[in-house]
Amino acid sequence: MIKNILPHRNIDLDFDYAQSTFYVLPKANYVKTSSTSFLCIYVVLKKLFFLFTLFYLLFSCEEGRKKTPLQGGKITFAIHAKPTTWIPSLAFDVNTMTVLSQIYEGLVEIDQQTYQVKPLLAKNIETSHDFRTYTFELNPNVHFHPNSVFKSDSTDVLTNNDVIKTFEFACSKKYHESSYAYQNILKDIQGATEFHHGEMDTIKGLFVENGKIVIRLKNQDPQFLQKLASPTLGIFSAKWLEKQKGIPPGTGPFYCRFEDEQNINLVRHEQYFNTTKDGQPLPYLDELTFKVYAQADQKITDFLDGKLDIINGLNASELNVIFGKRKNDFNKIPPKLIYFSNPLLKTTMLLFNLNTPLLEPIANRKMLNYAINRSEINRKIIHDQLSTSTVFALNPPIEKLFNHYDYQQLKKESLRYNPDKIKVAKNLKDFEKDTLTLNILNDPQRIKLAKLIKAQLKKELGLELVIQLLTIEEMGISIQNMDADMYLINLSAEYLNPLSIMKHFYGATVPDSLNVPSTVNFSRYKNWYYDQFYEKASKEFKSAKQFEAILLAEKELLKNPPFIVLHYNSDNYIHYAYVCNLHSNLLNLISFKEIYIKK
Repeated sequence: MIKNILPHRNIDLDFDYAQSTFYVLPKANYVKTSSTSFLCIYVVLKKLFFLFTLFYLLFSCEEGRKKTPLQGGKITFAIHAKPTTWIPSLAFDVNTMTVLSQIYEGLVEIDQQTYQVKPLLAKNIETSHDFRTYTFELNPNVHFHPNSVFKSDSTDVLTNNDVIKTFEFACSKKYHESSYAYQNILKDIQGATEFHHGEMDTIKGLFVENGKIVIRLKNQDPQFLQKLASPTLGIFSAKWLEKQKGIPPGTGPFYCRFEDEQNINLVRHEQYFNTTKDGQPLPYLDELTFKVYAQADQKITDFLDGKLDIINGLNASELNVIFGKRKNDFNKIPPKLIYFSNPLLKTTMLLFNLNTPLLEPIANRKMLNYAINRSEINRKIIHDQLSTSTVFALNPPIEKLFNHYDYQQLKKESLRYNPDKIKVAKNLKDFEKDTLTLNILNDPQRIKLAKLIKAQLKKELGLELVIQLLTIEEMGISIQNMDADMYLINLSAEYLNPLSIMKHFYGATVPDSLNVPSTVNFSRYKNWYYDQFYEKASKEFKSAKQFEAILLAEKELLKNPPFIVLHYNSDNYIHYAYVCNLHSNLLNLISFKEIYIKK
């Protein structure tokens, strides 16, 4: 357990506004003169006025670009692997989304502190009364990053066409078999399915009308704006599609200057359109570097040596190493190091391959759930750092947040550790003569967890488990192809609603063909009853009724389980105290555009 640590919060500093300089032309004295003399004077004055105006504009622009007191500095942040893609709609893992969300932005975003949807690239948003039609007016003068696709390596201004083409790219089979953005969100737009299959040249429900972008859905969806805030719907320039070389130019606060195997260096987008509430230009940082660490030990060493400014995703053992070496730095006033932890809408589970013969019967999948001792996992792997729970359903039980949820009913359906049920089971022999493969990421903490699970399944069921270690890239390919029997994975919410995690088991997201990767519903789980309740919840805009339907859907999942819930997650951050404006949240959203260095 971690003791005697005094967590601190960053405090925003007040600062003066940048001063602007104004110039006034002197009052002219007019005298009588001949027409020829007047013409000469007029021409001279006109030229002088032009030169003066040019000088004023150039000088005032330099003043406008003058840094505010909070601007400047660099931050280095640790990630576990390089991005698997530079195209937002194809992103599926946390590392990739973390990097890409600094480069690309969508029509809307989710506020990191209030969790409310707010306009981003869109200036105004209109929603129809039936939640089927959404209209967006873009912010003017939103510039893309400098890129060779534009003339003279300059920037270009965002247009409605860029948004349309970005969404069409995500939906089209011309460029890729299927994208996460299409299966997860855009598939719900009228005509998107027909466009995906090449039956239509355009998406019927995606068009421009009166200078605004209109999105028309197949069915009402009160959560559509929250879905639209997904990092997978970041907009890039339509001009990139002509050659599709290099990184697509986005509109975000940073753009990539260079990358190698260990580093991704982003620099400030000087023409970034967004500002703070009081009009200060963003982002504050000059540079943002993501450093890739395959080994956690080196990450901790570099952080303690000052080569990293922020680290997160720390387990109990790693925290104890840092606290043991630098305990005094946390307790100083003011502190040198700051620690905080926050719960996440994130679930760690064993996901079943439902095509595995042993895992096809519902009774067998329930038996595997009964064999998992979660108290032992919490004690030996997590070191009691997470709050214990008696509810083991898909969504983390955060009662203060989801106060309309009847957790007591869900508790009755939870598949808890129950060796007595295993002893009287009639299908125990099925496990004793079989072997299953478990694919996991090659990470020390996950290896420990997988070995404990292997021991528990052997003890309770006599089942042999073969553990296979994969890289993030290999894991992504494997899980899309479902070529193992089980997977140790995390499922995270993208917006503040249980439906965000539950979509991963919604039957309508499964591709029509087995040859197409299932990038949302990995296990290709189909349960008619679950789908009915999920759809009912998706259409409800009253919280009480929505959560009634969500509860029924979750109960159906537990009656016919496609997974074993192991534990719910939190995230541990440590950063140097000079890093300011870093906020924690349930969605683990990390935006660096308002983070600054205390000077």
